[in-house]
Amino acid sequence: MLAKLSSKSQITIPTAIMEQFPGDEYIVDVTVEDGRIVLTPVQATRADEVRAEVAERGVTEADVADAVKQVRQDSKEVRVRAETTYTLRAEVDADGVVSARGVPLAKGERVEVVIKRLRRLPENSERYPLRGLPYKYDSHFEPAVPADEWAALK
Repeated sequence: MLAKLSSKSQITIPTAIMEQFPGDEYIVDVTVEDGRIVLTPVQATRADEVRAEVAERGVTEADVADAVKQVRQDSKEVRVRAETTYTLRAEVDADGVVSARGVPLAKGERVEVVIKRLRRLPENSERYPLRGLPYKYDSHFEPAVPADEWAALK
């Protein structure tokens, strides 16, 4: 069977040939043997796709080694315990920025930032609503021990 090679170096393989290779998608290994172009279908794996993308982007083994080294270094730094903890309260400005001024940190120092939204109490509520109320409540039950015998009151 004949197939036409396009101006973009593309070729369409006839359906009668492709029917002999069931499946949805193929990667074809292209080689030259004795002056002939040989197309060999291969089963694509995710690893093959990743290798092809890496090669296409020009990533070298040294680049991969450097990236792995950096990730390992970063993971070691994450496991380091915090030496000092600073707690501050701040308000978000109009641009959505929170500033932490006055904290003694050096430029480039790695920190962990945790943001916790504070719940505001309604304007008419008191911070300690039970303050000033009586300690003794009228009850049908008397204390098991009379108050003058409590060691805590002596």
